[in-house]
Amino acid sequence: MTAYLAVEEQDLKSLRESLCMAQNAVAHYSSVQQENKLGHMKRIQAILDRIDEHRPLGSNGKHGNLHTDICGCEDKPMKINEKSKETVERVRAIEFP
Repeated sequence: MTAYLAVEEQDLKSLRESLCMAQNAVAHYSSVQQENKLGHMKRIQAILDRIDEHRPLGSNGKHGNLHTDICGCEDKPMKINEKSKETVERVRAIEFP
């Protein structure tokens, strides 16, 4: 089954930051069994991966000028490169196992 999640473009950055904090909290929560931790962390990571496809980060962890049509940046150039368009076109949903 595929689940669809609508997120406003301008919220991608803050949602990613919140999910990273949640993932870290799950990893350090001592009363959760290890296999449950891994499951939670993998589900959070699946969402983070989809966000990164919409709003990619460089090797330095910064978005910089890696704009896509839907990255949410106000300062993005009018012309989006072809690689960004391909990324946006192939990302349609968040899938959970």
